[in-house]
Order: sequence, then structure tokens, then C-alpha cells
Amino acid sequence: MYEEGVLCSVMAESLLFSRPLDEHKAKQFKSMGKTLTIAYSQLLCPPSSSSSSTSFSRSRSSSSSGSHSSPSASSPTPQILQRQIIHSNDAAAWFSYGLSLTANGEHHLSLFAFRQSAQQSPEDPLPYLMAAKVCVNHLPSQCQEAVSLSRTAIRLLQGKKGGNRGGEASSVGLVGGACLQSLIGKGFEVLGVAYMLCSSSVNSTKEKKDAQLSALDALHNAHELRENDPDVLLSLGLQYAEIRDLDNALRYVRDALKITKKRQETWVLLALILSAKQLYDKAEEVCDVGLKHHPKHVGLLHIKAKLAQTQEEYETALAGLKMAMQAVREMEEKSEKQEIDPALDVRSAEDGFARDVNSNPHGEFKKKSRKLTTLDTSSFDITAEPNLSFKFLSKTKRGFELLDLESEVDEGTKRKVDFWVDATEVFLACEDWEGAKVSIKEAQKACPYSPDALACAARVKQLAPGEREGGEKGEEEVRKMFDRVLRIDDHHAKAKIWLAELCRNAGEDVLAENHLTGVVRKDPTAHTAWSLLGALFMDKGQAERAAECFTTAMQLEATSPVLPFRSVRIHV
Repeated sequence: MYEEGVLCSVMAESLLFSRPLDEHKAKQFKSMGKTLTIAYSQLLCPPSSSSSSTSFSRSRSSSSSGSHSSPSASSPTPQILQRQIIHSNDAAAWFSYGLSLTANGEHHLSLFAFRQSAQQSPEDPLPYLMAAKVCVNHLPSQCQEAVSLSRTAIRLLQGKKGGNRGGEASSVGLVGGACLQSLIGKGFEVLGVAYMLCSSSVNSTKEKKDAQLSALDALHNAHELRENDPDVLLSLGLQYAEIRDLDNALRYVRDALKITKKRQETWVLLALILSAKQLYDKAEEVCDVGLKHHPKHVGLLHIKAKLAQTQEEYETALAGLKMAMQAVREMEEKSEKQEIDPALDVRSAEDGFARDVNSNPHGEFKKKSRKLTTLDTSSFDITAEPNLSFKFLSKTKRGFELLDLESEVDEGTKRKVDFWVDATEVFLACEDWEGAKVSIKEAQKACPYSPDALACAARVKQLAPGEREGGEKGEEEVRKMFDRVLRIDDHHAKAKIWLAELCRNAGEDVLAENHLTGVVRKDPTAHTAWSLLGALFMDKGQAERAAECFTTAMQLEATSPVLPFRSVRIHV
């Protein structure tokens, strides 16, 4: 077995500079994390020690002589351990313990450990940088803290660069040979992505623009220090795409692809940028090429389906959604097999899923009619038992509210909800009401309290002829459904836009305007909201304001991707 210090050195350097690991490396890191969690729990609070803290160097020397214990059933849980070691003042041990928790997927606890390390050694940049990475990659709600942490790390690293000609930044003795310039570049990259997260969470238009400009500034600094880093180029491409500077976005993404074709997110972003430029055929070609490098990649299959939906090729869109959902099911089955049989040979993520879903190639959907002639929901009946925890809901005075849906609902469930909601919208577009009802029921079965599924269910009830016959009572029920969505997610754009339509039709223009201005304040690129605002101003006789809104809506719609750019997940 590696001694703890060697494991930490490997993990620290990998966690600082690597991207999402393939499945084999992730499995190795999890095993290392479990080993280190036990090892450093004993370093930080040895059961026989009477003192409140233990010298890391002394423990290291004893462990290297073969005295470290093997994990046992009586080992303390991380929660108990956190209470036991609260008074420890060993910065290096806290940092190492944070690494082990990060590798083991305990992100909240690892953030706590890195904070403790930084508190004990405030001049050491690495705990700040690792804490910022944890926030950006796994705790996006902590994006403001990530900004502060990464700024501190950059300041400390730049100070070391001025006072240390040797170019080493290993004050905790764990990252050997890591170049200071590369670490500073990493700091700016983390800072840039943190600002990107902040720009999507703030409500003020000014704050959003300031965060976007700060993100670009930080990422350009990272690019100067790490010119050939494809991940910095990808982040730059994504940020330019978010502000709809599509030419610059395309340039940076293509540069990233020239360096490596292994990053799946690069193919996804390139396809979305081309779709935003209305180059649908080229976007589909990119998806096909990307699928050759990453077979059965769910994101690329989803984009292909959305491209077909945008072009009103509805049967093709449903076929694409079906294939994407089958890929998710295969991924879940594969994960379940690994849990049952840990010795199962794990293929790398870039190999994808070797088994074909059916006889058709991965991306070669047969072009069919633009309208569905008959309902065939059986062909789209890809259901699976939902694996859902309801821990993310709590009963409050406002009703059921979302606590942390992103972290509590597994990725497969989120994907399934997205696909069923998209299928519902396809059926609504071709006025197949029964198909829409079947699809939205499946979405709600996968995740009963998903705001997207609830909003789409309200939309079905709002549009379906059989549902509209309820008159005022039916309309009131639809309003209650939308209100329920907004109690879960008070910034849900589609729910606000559809509710604004309802209010406008009922003559409640002030309430409709409030909903729409809330949407464009949160997301200035929501072209549907701008268009409805223009219609509202026309109703009021305010032709000039209406013209401004319609012009904005047309400009934004002309640069709108088939899926939001923020659906591209960036890891630093």
C-alpha cells in the first residue's frame, strides 16, 4: 500500500490540474479516498492520544514504518469525525483529509476541511484553491465564496512568485513540481468559472453584466498563462456564447478541438454554437462526428433530437429522445452492475457504451414526416423505476420548496425528466394531446416534484382541448399549478412566461408584465419573454416600447441555441 503522503501527492496534483476522471481513475480515486479518510481520521484524532491535536510529521513517520491501521467497521463516520477534530490545528493534516474527502465525494465536508487548513495556515495558497475548485465543481450555490477563495489563492501565489525564484508552490509539501505559473493560471481559470456561475445566479442586470465581464477578464488572464490549455479555451468559448458573441465563441471552441478531441463538452458546445447561428445541418454533422469519438453520448443525442424538433421533424425528434433515454438506462444499468460486482472491469468514459441500443447507428435517424400521423407512444415507452430521494423537499410556510435539487436528484433522473418534457413539447407542437398527457405523466413519475415537469403539466392542461373545457374552474386550477412551480423555483422562466400568457388573456396586464420583467431581469436572453412584453406594450398603445421589445426578441431568437448554453457543464 502507498503511504499516505504519496497518495496525497498524487491526488492533490490530479485534483488541481485534471478534469472529470474517466471511470477507471474515478474508481481508483474513490478507493484512495476511503483509505485516506481512515488514515487521516487517525492522524487528526488518534484514539489513544490525550492531546487535542497531533503532529502531522510525527504521524507520517509512524505510518511510514507500517503502523497505520486498516479500516474497520468501528471507524468514525465523517460527521462524527468532524466534531471530534474541530480543535485540530495541523494545517497539513486538514489539507490531506480534505483531499481524501474530495476523492471520496464528500464535498461539503471537504470544503470544511480545506477551510480549516486555510485557517491554520493562512499564507498557503493551495487550501484556498482546492476549496474554490470544490465550490465551482460540486457546490455551485457557493459561487460567491469561490470568487473570494480563488482571489485569495491568486494573491498568495503571485506573492510567492515574487519572493521565490525556484518556482515551487508546495508549502504543504503535497504538490511536488507544480509550476507556479501554471498554478496561477489555474487560479484565474477557477475565478473565471466562479464568475460565470455568479452571472447566472444574480437577479440584477447590472450585476450579471459585471460578473460576465469579470469572468472574461479572469479567463483571458488564465489563457495568457496557459495558452494551450483546451479547458481554458472551452470556458472562454462558453462565456462568449453566453453573451451571444458567437464568432469569438466559435473561434475558441475550434482552437480547443485542435488541441484535443477527447473533451465531450467541447463537441456539445460547438454543436450548440452552430445551432445558435442557425446552421442546423452543420450542427448535426458535429454531433455525428462527436458521437464517433464518444459513442452514445447523451448530450449529443439530446442536441440531435432538439435540432429535429426545431425543424419540425417530430418523429425524428422522438426517435432521438428515445435513443438518448436508452443511453441513460444503459449507463444506470452499468453503474448498478459495478455496485454489485466491484471487480467488474471498468472501461474508460471515452469508450462510451459499446452495446448498440438497436440496429440503427448511433446518430443516423431516418428522416420522416414533419407531423405525426398516428400516436405510437408504445415506441417511446422507455420507463424505469425512478431512483429518487425526497430529501430535497421541506415543508415551510410557503409550501414545498426546493432545497438542493441539483445535488439530491441523480443525473439520470434529471436527464429522464428533460427527455419526457421535450417529448411532451413535441406532442403539443403537433397537437397530439394524448401523447402529451402520456409523456408528462412519465416525467412526473420520474421526479414528482421537478419544476420542469410540473410546469409542463400545467401547460398541457392549459392547451389540451379536453382540459380547457373546465372554464374558469379549469383556468384557476392551471394557475394553482403554475404557482406551485414558482413555490419550488421562484425564477422558473417557462412557468412565468406561460402564466403571463394566462394573465394577459384574462386582462391582468400588470401581473403579466411583472412576471415577464422578472424573467428578462434574470435572463436577458429570454426572447419569448421579450416578445410577450412587446405584445403587452402594444395592447397599452405604447408603440415605441413595443418596437424595442420586438427588436430585442428578434435579435435574441436569431442567436438562440436549441438547448441553453448553460447546459454545458464546466469542470476546472
